[in-house]
Amino acid sequence: MITKESFNKLNKKNEDTKKNYLYKFLFTTAVKILIVTILFLSSLIYIKQSDKNKEKYKNFVYNNSLSFAKIYSIYNQYLGDVVPFKNIFKDNTKQVSTEKITYEKIEKEGDGYLLTVSSEYPVSSVQSGIIIKSVSSDKYNNLITIQDKNGLNITYGYLDNLNVKLYDYVEKGEILGTANKNYTWFFKRIMSFYLMKNIYKKIDVSPYLLVVFFIAFTAGLFKDMLTFFSIIVVHEMGHVITSSLYKWKIKKISFGICGGFITYDEMIDKPLKEEFLISISGLLMQTLFYLICFFLYKKNILDEGVMVLIQKYHFSVFLFNLLPIIPLDGSKIISVFLNVFIPYKKASKILCYVSFFMVLIVTLSCFIYDFKIEYSYVMIFAFLIKKLIAYWKDIPHLFNRFLFERYACPVKSKKTKIINGNNLEKIKRRVRHVFLIKGKYYNESYLLSKKFD
Repeated sequence: MITKESFNKLNKKNEDTKKNYLYKFLFTTAVKILIVTILFLSSLIYIKQSDKNKEKYKNFVYNNSLSFAKIYSIYNQYLGDVVPFKNIFKDNTKQVSTEKITYEKIEKEGDGYLLTVSSEYPVSSVQSGIIIKSVSSDKYNNLITIQDKNGLNITYGYLDNLNVKLYDYVEKGEILGTANKNYTWFFKRIMSFYLMKNIYKKIDVSPYLLVVFFIAFTAGLFKDMLTFFSIIVVHEMGHVITSSLYKWKIKKISFGICGGFITYDEMIDKPLKEEFLISISGLLMQTLFYLICFFLYKKNILDEGVMVLIQKYHFSVFLFNLLPIIPLDGSKIISVFLNVFIPYKKASKILCYVSFFMVLIVTLSCFIYDFKIEYSYVMIFAFLIKKLIAYWKDIPHLFNRFLFERYACPVKSKKTKIINGNNLEKIKRRVRHVFLIKGKYYNESYLLSKKFD
């Protein structure tokens, strides 16, 4: 039996849940509105810069074939269906087929199939989407490409008497035209879209960053903030692309007021070559971006004021990331070289010593040379020191995890090193070990099994 007291508690809990849901809804709505506003203002600033930019924007939006899949996915996730009330107000004049596809013969042709059908056969769309391409071909007569919301492109060929045109939205089963004896299907999956869709789910943007964008806009520094953040995004994109090439599992991509950071869901003892290339890829991508911008500036395509901002923030971010301070790229590059020559645990400790020393050098330099210390610099270095201390405290746990990974998944390496005694702290990355204990040899699997079994 429910008492009055328990009923009141349950009622209060429900009210608190409703309030929390309301606060969360209002916050997420405000964030979405702010993001849309930022994108709108960015486009406006770009268009207002020059007539050339205005013309480029117009051509990109109206003349080029934009990816309907990307637009649909983002729009539908945050704002609802792309076509309002499309399920209520339908165009009843469209021809729709509910019959199964019938053909006399089917054979492989290129990336698709060639179907032999009867004369004046009505060809219907097998998926809903937008017509992103409509051309005439000597070989295939009329060609139509439809892209659905999942990024699948299907091209239909050998069509006559078309009922649709470029950029029309077609429903599944809608009649596209007719075919005489033959028509084709060509399938093409947009792999880059799926990669970015997968990465997009792992992006975490701090609400404080949006607040900083808003403050920068009100202070007249929106262009600076946008340039700085664009370089950060390009930098992280370099890491993401290289990580994807080596099939590293990305857990989260965080963007905050202190920059961007990628968290991986991977084993510690990954190949050092891969780790090195992933560590420098952000700097290389950033440099490539700068060189492209410089080329556009020399060709009078990019405005001088914008180039000055790109140059300033490029070198600032580049040099800052080279600092050997955990968790910056400079520390990861040094970590790779340390792990080539010395054991994992010792390399981790030395990396912390180097990071602490570099923080001290930078701090003393600010005071010695009377460098103007701004709040943003203090905040960034406070964040780095916090990360550094957390890493130092986590070394015992990381080492234990490293040993367990070696026990569970023995390393495959041609390099073998003999260690005197049973000191597991002498184990190096990407090297097999043999332990010499009291005149007898034991492989590392034996010692690790003693520790973990």
